[in-house]
Amino acid sequence: MLQRFVYDSWVPKKLEIELQVPTDVHQDFERFRGTMGTPQEGEVPLPDAEEAPKEEYGEPDLNGEFLNQVIGMGVPPDGAKHALHATGNSSADMAVMWYFENMDNPIL
Repeated sequence: MLQRFVYDSWVPKKLEIELQVPTDVHQDFERFRGTMGTPQEGEVPLPDAEEAPKEEYGEPDLNGEFLNQVIGMGVPPDGAKHALHATGNSSADMAVMWYFENMDNPIL
């Protein structure tokens, strides 16, 4: 028995259906077999991607004193880091002003 769901008035309903498969006919499924990545006739393989050196991303070097001042002014830590980086790590006041001017930015 094969069980299927049919949505009748958006309510799921389980039906029992008999699946009839002929047993006297030979089923050949070889045409559905994959080629393990080798291109078939008429296909052009994609070029191999060059191995780019993996860069390690981390937090930029920020002035810890400025960072603490910005966080102390009520800016969330991630927003403070982003603001300091955006202002060139120049001062806490500039970072706070930048943060409040760009608060609507979804990245923050």
